[in-house]
Amino acid sequence: MNNNAKYKFLTYLFLLLTVFVVFLFSKNLYTQITENTKQKQALTQQLEEKNAQYQEISKIKSDIDSWAVQDIDFDKFLSNFSEDELVEYFYSYANNNPSKVQIQTIGLSQWAYNEFGFMEAKIDLWVTFSSEKDMLDMITFLQNSQKYNFFIHELNYSLGNTLSPISVNIPLKVLYK
Repeated sequence: MNNNAKYKFLTYLFLLLTVFVVFLFSKNLYTQITENTKQKQALTQQLEEKNAQYQEISKIKSDIDSWAVQDIDFDKFLSNFSEDELVEYFYSYANNNPSKVQIQTIGLSQWAYNEFGFMEAKIDLWVTFSSEKDMLDMITFLQNSQKYNFFIHELNYSLGNTLSPISVNIPLKVLYK
C-alpha cells in the first residue's frame, strides 16, 4: 500500500470513528429533541383550546358589559302596595266568589331582599275551596293579576282530591319597590 492510499484509509477510518462518536454523544440529544417536539405540539394544541375558551368567555363578557341595565324596565316586575291593599285584593276575590272560596288566614312576612336584589314579600294564603276547579281558577287569577306580580312557590297539593271542601296553603311571593 502506498502512502496516499494509507492516508485515505486512515482519513476514512477517522471520519467513521468521528461519526460514531458524534452519534454516541448526540443520540440522547436527538431523543430529547423528539420528546420535546411532541410535548411542544401537545402544549400548542392545549394553548389553542384554551384560547378558544378564552375567546368564548371574552365574548360573553363583552355581551354582559354592553348590556345596558337602564334599558330594562324593571318596574313591570315590581309593585307598590300596602299590606291593607293586598289583603283587600285577596278578600275582594273571595267576596266575588263566596260559594267557591273562603279565606281562612293570610300571613304576611316582612320584606327582605332576594338573591337578585329585589325586595320581596312572602304571603301564606290559607284558603278553603269548594272544588279543585275553584282552586285552579284562583291560582290562574293570581298568576294573571294586573295589579301584583305574584309568584307561587312550593305549592303542595295532590290533584284528584275528591273530598270537599279543600283547604290549601298557597305560598306566594310578590316583588315590590
